[in-house]
Amino acid sequence: MQTVLWLLVFAVSSKLLFGNETQCGVGEECIYKQWMSWQPCTGRCGVEAQIRQRVFCCPGSLMNISAALRTLQLCTRTCKAPKYYLTEGRHCRKCINHGVLNYTARTCSCPKTYKGLCCQENIKCSDLPCKHGVCYDTTAGFRCDCESGYSGIDCSEDIAEELELPIWLPKLEIALLAVISMTILMTMGCLCLRCCKLCGCSSSDDDDEEEERRKAKPRKNHSQIPKFKSGKSFDF
Repeated sequence: MQTVLWLLVFAVSSKLLFGNETQCGVGEECIYKQWMSWQPCTGRCGVEAQIRQRVFCCPGSLMNISAALRTLQLCTRTCKAPKYYLTEGRHCRKCINHGVLNYTARTCSCPKTYKGLCCQENIKCSDLPCKHGVCYDTTAGFRCDCESGYSGIDCSEDIAEELELPIWLPKLEIALLAVISMTILMTMGCLCLRCCKLCGCSSSDDDDEEEERRKAKPRKNHSQIPKFKSGKSFDF
């Protein structure tokens, strides 16, 4: 009875810990869990491959063996598990030279200077890379001398389209011209007023200032009669 109870406890705990596991071999306690992540793509271009492994739990009969001896090979051999239950592989694609992999199609999108399944080949002038220019082969691939109005590695970029001005720029230009015009007019007005003062041009303000200066100047006393040495005085 106690043995049956322990088996029930083990079965329930295994279900909770490992989820939907499957058992291999009649009467063996080999438990398969989820697959691990795929390993990096390795191999030369055209024959790349990658593999992944499945988490595998040893049978209960090996639990008393030390972890160093309880290897995956021993677990699978004891459980008589086929190899394809534990590992699987697939073809992959590894892009080089800054190529971008399309995971769905497993193809590489190469830069404008490379080509091939893995972007491993340099593009030459024989591939006609220059759209609007003259091509020259170099040690790094090719070089394009673009026609007037075009730029870029392959002369495919229209300079006129790149220099298209934003729609708000004309309004900004009008506002700047208005500010500059007002500044020039105010400066010219100040210069004209200063020139008038230097040249002696009269104005209402100048007349008022002159009148104030004249009032402030002391007047001579005409009531005094000048005296001469002879002691005579003269009336004017």
